[in-house]
Amino acid sequence: MEDDKIEKFLDKNKYQKIVIITYNNFNLGKEFHVHHKLTPNIYLNQKLDDILSKFNETTRNEIRKTFNNSELKLVACDKNFNEIYELYKNFEYNQERVPFSKEAMKDYLAFGAYYKKELISLILCFDSFPYLRARSICSKRLETEDKEKYKIISNATRRLVYEICKYGTEHSYKLFDLGSMPADLNNPKKAGIAAFKGAFGGKLEDEYTYTYKSESYKFFEKLVSVKLFLFKTLKLR
Repeated sequence: MEDDKIEKFLDKNKYQKIVIITYNNFNLGKEFHVHHKLTPNIYLNQKLDDILSKFNETTRNEIRKTFNNSELKLVACDKNFNEIYELYKNFEYNQERVPFSKEAMKDYLAFGAYYKKELISLILCFDSFPYLRARSICSKRLETEDKEKYKIISNATRRLVYEICKYGTEHSYKLFDLGSMPADLNNPKKAGIAAFKGAFGGKLEDEYTYTYKSESYKFFEKLVSVKLFLFKTLKLR
């Protein structure tokens, strides 16, 4: 979203991959693949109660329940990098995606929810002041068969959205971007993501993602499936 810095990162001899996310439509050349989506933006130039009032009723009730749970703790700008990365990494592999490196964790703002001192839910954000954008929303919901704990995790994730909005209003951010809406709503998983993001009353606005990949990057990208296979094999052991 920092359009003034785009020119700085267009050197294809320096970078193997370039990804630019912006609210504006640019012509960056045929080597860039452009993907247009809609993204829900929660504007933060209003009172927190007014922001909450735009969440749907079910979501507001689920968030209110978290305030009565004395064993639930919410942490803004969480620095517990080891536990944060472990949750994020496992969630990504469970979704058959390869996580970014632990070293990259320092580039994101982390908001964590802890239940009985265990990190159960996490939202990682790009910090592009005056914009906050959700980079990854992940939790341990896929790791539990306990229905009560699953609900606590689900509610805690919604509470994290509220806490990010609170952080944003307190630090003069313009908006919190929940990240692009899925295009394929026929996929149950994608439909669930869309329903989650749509529950917070954000304004749907244009988003453009420009991606460049070098030929060598494309080659190594094909090895992702091998890495996923090895991870699953090791997990089974």
